[in-house]
Order: sequence, then C-alpha cells, then structure tokens
Amino acid sequence: MLVGDDADRADLRTLIEAVVASHQREEQPRLVLAGPAIIVGPKTAANLAMAIHELATNAAKYGALSGEKGTVTVNWTFDGPRLRLVWQERGGPPVEPASQRGFGSVLLTKALFPAPNASRLTFDADGVRYELFIADDIAV
Repeated sequence: MLVGDDADRADLRTLIEAVVASHQREEQPRLVLAGPAIIVGPKTAANLAMAIHELATNAAKYGALSGEKGTVTVNWTFDGPRLRLVWQERGGPPVEPASQRGFGSVLLTKALFPAPNASRLTFDADGVRYELFIADDIAV
C-alpha cells in the first residue's frame, strides 16, 4: 500500500481491510469496520498494520475469531487533533489476562505507539479491547 504514487499516505479503512482479509468470511462477516475516511502517513500506516496484524492473529488463535460465533468490531473517530481507534472482540472464549506481558502486549502498548497514554489493552471477560490514540501523521 505504501509504494508507487501514494507512498506517502494510506487510507485507514483500506489498510485495515488488507490486514484482516485472511480472517474475513464473505458469507458471514466477522470483522466490522466503521469510521470516517482517514489518511495516515507511512510511519503510522506501518505501525497500524503491525498492530492490527497482531490483534487479528491473536483473535484467530485465542480470541473471538478462534470459534464460529465471535466477532471483532474496529471503529475509529477523528476529533481534530487525534484519531481514536478501538478494536473490540465479542463472542469468543472467556478472556483472562496473561500472567506476564508477552511480546504482543509490549508491541501493542509500548513499541509501536510509545507516547504516554497512546494505547490501552484490556482483557475484559467478554473480549479483548484495544484503544489507540494517534495525534501525528493523520489527515482527513
């Protein structure tokens, strides 16, 4: 997505759709995306792609996408200075937080978006929730 004429930007919806495509079913969509048209710069696009890939992989292995009835909703809003993105799993097996932070948790909460309070990863009983707040590299 970040090559050719548009190497300096990426459409957020298209980016997420590309990353989760292997987990989506046409006959029964399990990933629902909702949000306004947002363009992100190359660094944000690369980091978002890694974050969404990590979340989708874990959802397929252990979470909402590991069974037949689970779903994932990804929605985002833009309030001017910042983008808020929420990944919410529902309908999967009961979730319990890991006893120690693994590579994925560190990747999602520290490595990709290291600004203070930029992300929150919670393990609610009904599904994993990841909230991300990005103030740089965004356009509407």
